[in-house]
Amino acid sequence: MLTRVPFYKRIAIFGWRNLVLLQTRCSSVLTSLRERGLVSAYTSEDMEKLFEQNHQTIYCGFDPTARSLHIGNMLAIMGMIHCLQDGHNVIALVGGATGRIGDPSGRSTERTMLPEKHLQENIQGITNTLNRIITNARQRTTAASQHLNNAELSSCDALPEASYNNRKPPFFKIVNNDDWYQQYNVIDFIADVGRHFRVGSMLAKESVRSRMENAEGISFTEFAYQVLQGNDFLHLYRTHDCRVQLGGSDQWGNITAGIDLIRRVTGSASYGMTIPLLTTSSGEKFGKSVGNAIWLDEELTSPYDLYQFFVNVPDEDVEKYLKALTLLSGNEVQSVMKKHETSPHLRTAQYTLAAEVVDLVHGKVVTEKAAATSHALFQSGSIEDLPIQTLTMMFADAPAICLDHTFIEQSPSILGLVASKAAGKRAIKAGGIYLNNKRIHEDGTFSSRDILGDALTILRHGKKQYLVIRWQD
Repeated sequence: MLTRVPFYKRIAIFGWRNLVLLQTRCSSVLTSLRERGLVSAYTSEDMEKLFEQNHQTIYCGFDPTARSLHIGNMLAIMGMIHCLQDGHNVIALVGGATGRIGDPSGRSTERTMLPEKHLQENIQGITNTLNRIITNARQRTTAASQHLNNAELSSCDALPEASYNNRKPPFFKIVNNDDWYQQYNVIDFIADVGRHFRVGSMLAKESVRSRMENAEGISFTEFAYQVLQGNDFLHLYRTHDCRVQLGGSDQWGNITAGIDLIRRVTGSASYGMTIPLLTTSSGEKFGKSVGNAIWLDEELTSPYDLYQFFVNVPDEDVEKYLKALTLLSGNEVQSVMKKHETSPHLRTAQYTLAAEVVDLVHGKVVTEKAAATSHALFQSGSIEDLPIQTLTMMFADAPAICLDHTFIEQSPSILGLVASKAAGKRAIKAGGIYLNNKRIHEDGTFSSRDILGDALTILRHGKKQYLVIRWQD
């Protein structure tokens, strides 16, 4: 008996954790990733057949150089999620050992060595983030399976039903390379691993060559990084039959170092695929190294700020982000964009993007709160019912002044918001001054009704100029 299932439904039909992983092959995950703009390059044309014919084990590494991953890392995470949905095993490697060394790729200076305490905190933070996002993705898959459970299946090439009935579901696991490097001593590592690397090839890597050309040069520590990452690939090949490494486009040299090591040691073929960097339409990058990181930890970037970041994405970027950063199918993305193009001022695509990303990163409940907060602030006009904790979070970075409660009747309502009293009158007449997100029509004094949660009053001039009044006893 042949069961025919379209690619975008095949995982959803019975659920990720059940034996849904039908061995159908409308297209490989490589094709799907390419269509989403998630492929920069791959090492062999054989990868297409590799993914089509067999389920693979794939790994992607994350060095713990910060407490959290950021939005730039989401492309690699989405690559892992799509591989899982296609039935492939996925390993996320958190570099407890390599994090002590520092990857020279894409850097002009050497990293500062982290104290052990900070390194361990970063490892835990990144581990928590990865587990949370993968769990949320699995819940999305389960929800989709319930929705499509009785869907009519359309035609597509398929394998016999027996070929997937006995198949184990794919696994996702997080490993720390410090676990195996603790077992090495320096002499054994150089003898067993180092002898397979050729200095000429190592010097030719872009990450090394670019550093050799500047005045600071490169230390032996960072020069040896590619040996460690190459050995990680070999270790996972031996312990998990991992044959594919996924990484950012700046990781090409490190990935090919591992492929070459596996070939030299075992004689077997392995493969690599790089994912492009997340950029705007103007080419601007996102990340901690360029100072504009949007973090995936709510303590560093609140869910509301993450939501608003994507609400404010320009039209020229939104379709690309919908394909790359969400689990929406190609047809669903096109449907969203069609609605958006008929009424772009409603920002339908941006609100969809924001909800999808925050749902993946923080979960459904948090997404609903972020969306409700955004709606209250920018659409419904009323912020009076929002919790004081939410308001404090929303306006944490806004200019603020402190006033004593005893001066409430004397404080002008446009205090500090405009340059002069005359400018204030003109702004009020033009309808540009807001008190707690409600337009005011005349200058005056505050009343107790204007203090939200007995703590804050929010003034706004125009669309983006805020002043927070923090009331004190």
